[in-house]
Amino acid sequence: MNVKLDKAAVIIESHKQALLTQPDLTLKGGFRVPSDMSGSAYTAADWQNCWAMGKFEFIDSYFLSHQRRTPSEDDLKKCADYLYVNLLDPAFVDNWKIAWTRLMAADVIKSEAPKTVPVKESQEPKFIDIDKIDDRTPEGRRKLKAAMWSNLMLESQPVIDQFFADLNAAGHYPTYEERRAMAEYVENHNLFPHQVRSWDRALRTLFPKYLDDEGRAVIALDRDDGPGTYVTAAEIKKAVGTASLRVGFAVPSR
Repeated sequence: MNVKLDKAAVIIESHKQALLTQPDLTLKGGFRVPSDMSGSAYTAADWQNCWAMGKFEFIDSYFLSHQRRTPSEDDLKKCADYLYVNLLDPAFVDNWKIAWTRLMAADVIKSEAPKTVPVKESQEPKFIDIDKIDDRTPEGRRKLKAAMWSNLMLESQPVIDQFFADLNAAGHYPTYEERRAMAEYVENHNLFPHQVRSWDRALRTLFPKYLDDEGRAVIALDRDDGPGTYVTAAEIKKAVGTASLRVGFAVPSR
């Protein structure tokens, strides 16, 4: 009997270790990193920024939803191992949540007993109540503008995540600094972050190197069709003079 229990325990433990060292065949969804990264301009520093960005965003989310507790470094390392073996992009917090849920279900990460401290209100990330901001002063108006933008970005996050996921799937990997520059472009040009075309415009303007041949051809065509290539009314007047154009009609004789 003990031999059978020991054997079962070994099998379970082996399955747990496999989740951290081998691709999870049951995994569905998630933003993936292509297996072939040859030719990518990503540097080690860029990858470190991606890991840090996703990790700290996950820690913040966990902190808000678990009564101000933070995950242990050991559990975060297990999540990172799961992301790595399954080619999940570490920059996306949703991938960290997928890893955490999967490892919790497999008992790789131990569930913590909830504290008995009552929660006064929902701890999930939420929109800023702009009605409570006093905008009668310059500082208040600045806070109101920042709050409105923060709410809009929070609402737009799924669109933003999908935009960069599509870029990654096409083999293009904007760095952390480039992503931040695009976000600043969208904000500074009063574009709508929940619209894909806003991010597409930022990409075309700032980093056309990530466009495909068709996208670069469109930019070249727009450049070739600039103001200097059009025939203006003044040029027409100079060529034909001030005489008005006359239209003749041929009237058949009876």
